[in-house]
Amino acid sequence: MYRKCFLCLTLLLGCLFSQTLHAQFDPVNPPEPDQVYSYWLTVDCEPQYSAWNSGNGKYVPGMQVQVNSSPRSDSYHFSHWTLNGERIDEKQLDFILTMPAKALHFVAHYTFNPSNPQEPEMHYFRRLTLMSSPQGIASFNRPAESRVERDTQMNIEVYANQGYKFIGWYDAEGACVSKSPSFFYTMPDQDATLTARFYYSPANPDDPQGGQGGVASSIPGDANYDGIIDMTDAMLILNVYLSGETPDEKILKVCDVNGDGVVDVTDVSLVIKTTNDNKIKSQRI
Repeated sequence: MYRKCFLCLTLLLGCLFSQTLHAQFDPVNPPEPDQVYSYWLTVDCEPQYSAWNSGNGKYVPGMQVQVNSSPRSDSYHFSHWTLNGERIDEKQLDFILTMPAKALHFVAHYTFNPSNPQEPEMHYFRRLTLMSSPQGIASFNRPAESRVERDTQMNIEVYANQGYKFIGWYDAEGACVSKSPSFFYTMPDQDATLTARFYYSPANPDDPQGGQGGVASSIPGDANYDGIIDMTDAMLILNVYLSGETPDEKILKVCDVNGDGVVDVTDVSLVIKTTNDNKIKSQRI
């Protein structure tokens, strides 16, 4: 009796061991030993819309990433950072971190304290506005809106989210002020608006870094690879045209809407027309 039980137990253990080996050994679909995973880093602000933030993207562990937040006006004052819901000791709005093997969510917290418009000597100050095109894909080393004393020389720098390539700084009349993301600017005796223009050029379009649909796009006109043709795409294509540079094959594929081999205002017009047509169709549904 005991001998039969022992034999049954031995056979059972043998079957289990065989199944375990079979599950571990799969020559048809072997594991990829050198597979590298990437993780999301997101940067937000609180209150919402109190700042422009950059550094958002998907990164492999060990990569150096620049995180930045800049208040939208000088009425917002930085308080502290939180990381994944916990307050951290970082005191700077701009810092570099080494990406770990996990997702990170930074939030820059601000307090609202508008300055007194009746402060003395304010008639010597002019308003400086910093913008990015497309809007919301970059942050700056100073408030996006601030009052600056005329003739003041200052350093202005822009930091973009992953995948966006800098074209240049442009004033309100469309004149190029600088081709460098960081430059020195002298405040004129009038309000000034400076716009940092970018185009979208992900390192690997087949691995999108933030498209709404999460799927790479090869649709002519879909300049930001989000699977939707809208005014953001029109602005990106316009920026490529205004840069005066010859786009590479990857950019040309999505920006050359009419397929004539160049990126120009015709392509921008076609995207705007497509956007308007889509709006009309959606209204009819």
